Amino acid sequence: MEHWIIKQRRSGRGRAILSPGQTRERHRCAWQAGHYLRAHGIRVPEPLAYVERSFAGAVTGSWHIFQNLLHCRDVESYVSGMIERGVDGLSLEVFLQHLAESLQAVEACGAYHGDLSGKNIYTRDGVRFFLIDLDAVQLNVSHDEERRLKNHVQLYDSFCDALSDVLLVPFLESLLPESCELRTWMPRVRAEQKKRRERVEAHWAKHGYPEHINPLREYRMHL
Repeated sequence: MEHWIIKQRRSGRGRAILSPGQTRERHRCAWQAGHYLRAHGIRVPEPLAYVERSFAGAVTGSWHIFQNLLHCRDVESYVSGMIERGVDGLSLEVFLQHLAESLQAVEACGAYHGDLSGKNIYTRDGVRFFLIDLDAVQLNVSHDEERRLKNHVQLYDSFCDALSDVLLVPFLESLLPESCELRTWMPRVRAEQKKRRERVEAHWAKHGYPEHINPLREYRMHL
């Protein structure tokens, strides 16, 4: 029996009236991205249906219905489970190689995911990976330096509490074009990751902690 998720989205009144075309595009983003990525062999939750409500030609709300990824976990939780089972460094290296191959395929098809945090990448077996939060996907764009740095900071921040640079540097290097120097790239990633972590923790201190926190943050060892 299939299980499905319904994600509702509403428009701000002023935005819907002032820019109906852009509002419609934002509402349809996940639906269009899901079909585009699947057509290019990228694993995402299967899209089932998209329904939108409009008023005076402007979209005021929408419902996106898509597959629930049963028996999958986000990669942060998956790696935490690997560590708890006592896997060795080689197993973690192979896992990161498979993840890198999946992310390389996303770039090769001309798509960019604006939030590649581990919480938005799911897997069942550590070999095949699914992208979620498709509202953050842009299509037919290049991975310029700014976009690439943002993704690498997100990925590094997801794993760096538990995995050392011995594993993470080769992983990120495999996602770099040949024109980029690793020697100057990694200091930028580390510096931006530190700023990102400080912003997140300041936000949590002010507004409260989320229900789910990356379990790898509990680790103070590096494998």
